[in-house]
Amino acid sequence: MAELALALAVSARPWADRLHRHTMDHGGARVRVRILDGRQAIDQDYDVLIVDDTTSFLDSRLVQELHSQGKGVIGVADGPQMEEAQEWLGRLGIEIVLPAAAPARLFLEAAADARRSVPAAVEQGPTRVAGEPTNLLVSVMGCSGGVGATEVAIGAARAWPGEVVLADLDLASPSLAQRLGLALLPNLRSALHARRKVVDLLEAELHGYSDGVRVLPGLPSSVGERLHSHDLTGLVRDLRGFGDVVVNLPAGMPDQEAPHDAPMRTAAAVLEESDLATVVTVATPVGIRRMFEWAFLASSCGIDHPAVVVNHAPRSAYAKAEIRAEVERVLEPSSIQFLPVDDRVRRAAWDGTVVRRGPFVRALGRAVGEWVSQ
Repeated sequence: MAELALALAVSARPWADRLHRHTMDHGGARVRVRILDGRQAIDQDYDVLIVDDTTSFLDSRLVQELHSQGKGVIGVADGPQMEEAQEWLGRLGIEIVLPAAAPARLFLEAAADARRSVPAAVEQGPTRVAGEPTNLLVSVMGCSGGVGATEVAIGAARAWPGEVVLADLDLASPSLAQRLGLALLPNLRSALHARRKVVDLLEAELHGYSDGVRVLPGLPSSVGERLHSHDLTGLVRDLRGFGDVVVNLPAGMPDQEAPHDAPMRTAAAVLEESDLATVVTVATPVGIRRMFEWAFLASSCGIDHPAVVVNHAPRSAYAKAEIRAEVERVLEPSSIQFLPVDDRVRRAAWDGTVVRRGPFVRALGRAVGEWVSQ
């Protein structure tokens, strides 16, 4: 049998360094990589991941994905909460749990057992994993700020023909809770915490807003937050277990490689997961140009035919025809919808209410009909 290849989640506990030194001095296995986040755990090549019960990116979705790749997973717990940690890790699908103080020899024996037992883990799977991607995921993103993407996302959710979750993943300027007059808790942060414990708890983190519409507000403040795009895309997948999902993304240009721009990296990751990406712009030369730039960057996320929403559209049929012809020539979008200037939108935003009727609502209803039928 080939030498056992281990991945160790980065840990403040001494077991990880102790085990790494033991393998270098005595063999029995090779530590191939130290894992920093869930995406790295999925992408790297190894046999068994050893991870703390307190690791931030550990959840049932990750365990299921690793098992499906033929990778074993071992949990490590410590202190008086050992029994509780074992129960929780077991619900995630991790059957082998070791105390942090266990000698390195036991870690290696457990790793060998975990590698042999992976097929059984794949067959049984975790207790329950919500969010199998069977429902529709629609992302709504403005090509720049101030184009009305949040209003479009809210209006789309209200016009949706069935159960829908409206989620605020705008890490730069979260506003759904404030815009809809919702309590700041639960929110994106508490939902990630509940999901990390077990997916069954996630549904309680959604605000019941109106018939068929549930809302997951964003962060109370974006200041100082450090969220991983892997965790957020996993959350979106789980939300799809409760209905179709409309996600409000931050305005700007999606960029998978932006080293210091978490909102845009998150936007790129969610766009890649989406069944339909919708870009919102305004009917000005600058707005149309920025929308073309957005579409170019979105193509790197696999978005080749976005749905286009032109907000604050002109009354002139000739002007709209000119815009349509140019957008179709450059983008070949899946659909184009013009939303007229409607003073009800401004008044509703000021009053903290929703737009219930008028030309904006009717036009958005037509857009949703096209999206659902695609």
